[in-house]
Amino acid sequence: MLNPRLIIEVYDNVNFTGKKAIIVNPVNNVATIGMQQPILSAKVYRGPGSTESENYKVIFHDAPNLQGRKFTLGPGYYPNLHDIVYNFGERIVSINIAPPMASTAPSYGAIPVIIDLFEKPGFQGLQTTLVRDIDNTDALGLPGLPGSLRVQKGPNFPTTMCRIHFYEGAGFEGRDVHVELKPYETGRDIPNLPRQPATSGGPLTALKSVNIETWTNMSPFSVMAYNDAFNQAEMNPRWQWTDPKGAGAANKPGQGFIEMSCPQGVGLWHGNPAGQGGNMEAPRLLRPVTGDFAIETRLYVTNDLKEHGGLLVWKDENAYIRLEKTSGSHSFRGDARYLAHVNKIVAMAGRSIGLARVPALYLKIEREGNVFTGLASRDGTNWQTCSIVTVAMTDPVMVGMYAMAPGDMPPTVTRFEYFRIYRK
Repeated sequence: MLNPRLIIEVYDNVNFTGKKAIIVNPVNNVATIGMQQPILSAKVYRGPGSTESENYKVIFHDAPNLQGRKFTLGPGYYPNLHDIVYNFGERIVSINIAPPMASTAPSYGAIPVIIDLFEKPGFQGLQTTLVRDIDNTDALGLPGLPGSLRVQKGPNFPTTMCRIHFYEGAGFEGRDVHVELKPYETGRDIPNLPRQPATSGGPLTALKSVNIETWTNMSPFSVMAYNDAFNQAEMNPRWQWTDPKGAGAANKPGQGFIEMSCPQGVGLWHGNPAGQGGNMEAPRLLRPVTGDFAIETRLYVTNDLKEHGGLLVWKDENAYIRLEKTSGSHSFRGDARYLAHVNKIVAMAGRSIGLARVPALYLKIEREGNVFTGLASRDGTNWQTCSIVTVAMTDPVMVGMYAMAPGDMPPTVTRFEYFRIYRK
């Protein structure tokens, strides 16, 4: 199905952890998608096809071929299926998508392509489906390097083209094989991935992350609701300057830009799962906003790529999103990256390649409900997607800019030339 009504993420542990599979079609036996272990938690999203069939739900069965006992869930987040039907969650064997009753959000967001990864060459063996970027494929249950893959146009395929990067390393790092899909093409097959040459060197030795890049010059957010060019003598009073340790410095407005400088070691993350290595001292300039919006800024890019900062959507320390231009000394070497922080755990959402050495970099985050799309551009007209993330945030949220110099990176200086808020 190229226009899925529902997108279901199932996990073999509670709280959306452990092995993961993504489902857009009925599954007669979960073993065929690599879910040999119990299914204990699930996320159910409305897909792009939900407008045609708004009453569809997911039906879990305790026997193969959609037989046996069953229970039904609408769109939502279910961190422990035992809380819904006692002693049933671990016995899920087959999964159906059908219309028992009406359902509502959450929505999954745009789906430009649908990617099927197969355990063996020739599209054989275990199969898993991706419709969004993934920063670590270990949770999918496939071997380190899948044998084959198939890319098909999704319901939200862009008008220009789409490029999918299959990276050798987790977190969108290392060498990659990329597949380009043009509007006139329906799909692209790679029947033997281990023989496919990478962008540099020989074939990949592993496949650990996948990033979907699209380009667009259209946006539902076309009405400028706020524009600060930082050319007034006094800062707008709604701005809130936060600098927990006095680590950063922002120049006074009136010069047509805001510049934030950071010494070494200033970051904006809580560290690894054990709470080690984190730092929340990054300076930021934020203002409140409600509802759906797009925020945009333009960063001045230096020859030595000394800038490291970008846009921030902040609810609290347990829910915030960063879209940033990395410095030249960072492992991304000046590319843009997109990160989501939920319950003090960071998830690398996506990366934009090829924009490290532009004269100026435009960054944008669009919010529709709890779906946030990160975009980057060299001209402010044609936008390249970093990724799409779903993070629950109640209104109001804080939005604005921040700068960092994380880890052992040299000090950074980041110049923001404007900040804008757009509405539909």
